[in-house]
Amino acid sequence: GGNLKPRPIFAMSLLKNQSLGHKIEKGTIAVWEEDYKLIHYLEENKSLLFNLEKDPDELYNLFDKNPKVSQRLLHLIQNNLKMANEKIRK
Repeated sequence: GGNLKPRPIFAMSLLKNQSLGHKIEKGTIAVWEEDYKLIHYLEENKSLLFNLEKDPDELYNLFDKNPKVSQRLLHLIQNNLKMANEKIRK
């Protein structure tokens, strides 16, 4: 019955690894937090940032225009990917 603290939401589309125990290096990872969604393409090391409230169709990439939000969300992806890859190798 209480209020939940907002948390980031992740979505992934990963390409199949060649073998078990191989770290995640291919695919796309997205994270939503508040009004922002960041999409990161692993192979290209390219990111797109959208303000979903102002741009629900995701037409205007704000990655370079809003570096504070871009870097915070990209770090969320990178840190979670690092933890996942460390678990894979164990």
